[in-house]
Formats: sequence, C-alpha cells, structure tokens
Amino acid sequence: MLSYEETFEKLFNQFMDEVVCEYSNEFIRTPKSQEIQSKIDLLLNRIRKSLPQECLKDFDKLDEHYALLNANQMLNAYKQGFRDGIRLMLKMTQNSSI
Repeated sequence: MLSYEETFEKLFNQFMDEVVCEYSNEFIRTPKSQEIQSKIDLLLNRIRKSLPQECLKDFDKLDEHYALLNANQMLNAYKQGFRDGIRLMLKMTQNSSI
C-alpha cells in the first residue's frame, strides 16, 4: 500500500503529464513567445551560415540540448508553482473557520 506522500506524488505526476500535454502548445503560441522565437531563429540561422560544415552538427546538438533544458526548467517551475498553490490552499482551509 502506498503512503499518502507516494500516492500524492503518483497522482500529481499523472495530472502534470495531462496538463502539460494539454497546455504546452498554448504556452508557445503567445505573441511574445513567437516574437522571441523568431529572433532566436534568425540569430541561429545567421550563426549556422557562418560555421564550417564540420561544426554544424555540434551546433545543432547544442541548440537541441538547450531547448530540452529550457523545456525541463519550464516544467519544473510549473510543477513547483502548482505545489505551492496546493500548499496555499491547504493552509487556507486549515486556518479558516468554515
């Protein structure tokens, strides 16, 4: 039998997977995100054109790893924010007279 904490973690992770899948495209479709991505793409393409052929593979791997790191950081921040919200709601219900 799972402990309360293990059950919470399991359900929390399942819920986060669902939420991230549902909303991830909305996060990157904002006008500000698209504007920033366009600037990044322009710079990356300029750099790619100036690099020798033997460096392009490494540059593309670096770009891919940076994107994965950024996505992981965003997911962790989202999860932490959600946990903080749960803790706040628990404190509010514990301190209320309802």
